[in-house]
Formats: sequence, structure tokens, C-alpha cells
Amino acid sequence: GTIMVPIKRVVVVTCAMAGKLYGVGVQPGWFSHVLVDEAGHAEEPLLLCTLAGLARPDTHFVLAGDPRQLGPIILSPLAKQHGLDTSTMERLLGLSP
Repeated sequence: GTIMVPIKRVVVVTCAMAGKLYGVGVQPGWFSHVLVDEAGHAEEPLLLCTLAGLARPDTHFVLAGDPRQLGPIILSPLAKQHGLDTSTMERLLGLSP
């Protein structure tokens, strides 16, 4: 018999490249799997923009990076007060900056 293998579209991006893909018209859901590199230091709004621009409910995401290597570089005291100096990965893993 014939075995049907589902087609997967996989992309490895940084948050910046994900924004560029969205900017040139790549539709949300085009990729079945999105691997986000350098996510260890991505602040939450940046990472959420990445997800929102490329995702549908059935899109799989993998966050890759070392949250202990370099955190988000946030200069605004107000942003720091609201936790934006903690990367998404740090927050999800329960790590202290």
C-alpha cells in the first residue's frame, strides 16, 4: 500500500527575519513549523509579533536560545518596571534575570 506523508513547511528565523517574511507577504500558517532562533533574549512583545505574523492555531513553534547568555537590552525604566527586561524564555522557565 501507499503511505501518505503529510507535507511540512519548516523555517528557522530570528524575530527580525520573521518580521521581514511577514512584510513581503508570507501568509500566517504558510509554515507548519517555525523555529525561532535567539529567542533567549527576545522581549515578549517582539516574540509575540513573530508568532502573530506567522502563526495559525495549528502552527508549531520552537523557541531556541540561551536565556542566561544575554537578556533583552531595555533602557526604559518604565519598560523595566513592567517586566520587559525579562525575556519570554526566562519568564516561561521561571528564571531570574
